[in-house]
Amino acid sequence: MTQVGIKGPYQDSAYAVYVQGLSHDPVDGETRYFGMLPRIPNATAANNKIYIRVSGMIRRVEIYCFSATASGTNEAWSLYIRVNNTTDYLIKTLSVNTSERVFSNVNLAIALIDGDFFEIKMVNPVWITNPQATYFGGYVYIE
Repeated sequence: MTQVGIKGPYQDSAYAVYVQGLSHDPVDGETRYFGMLPRIPNATAANNKIYIRVSGMIRRVEIYCFSATASGTNEAWSLYIRVNNTTDYLIKTLSVNTSERVFSNVNLAIALIDGDFFEIKMVNPVWITNPQATYFGGYVYIE
């Protein structure tokens, strides 16, 4: 787990876990997962686990997405925090026609205990024009 020396209002310390998804071409209607490993998001859940070793609360998530080819018709694209491969918490749904997207949620309160894990879940719409060469990078902030 990558930690950053940040002070938060709920504890003496907090940290950011960095997440990434390497270049891929999203497929219509597919669900994919990614975590902190430098790999292509894959269709199998619980293969990109980020384990929690200190109980805390996910407070915010910022994930930047860039596609070389933008989706052409504003279909709704959603990202979630998936905890213990059972519970999904929406980060953001975006319906935009652009190469750059920021999936951001600064109002989360997702409780985690030692031994829990999470990953990022992406639910692809059916696009008229699929994005191509898509990358994800960002962080999950835990207090």
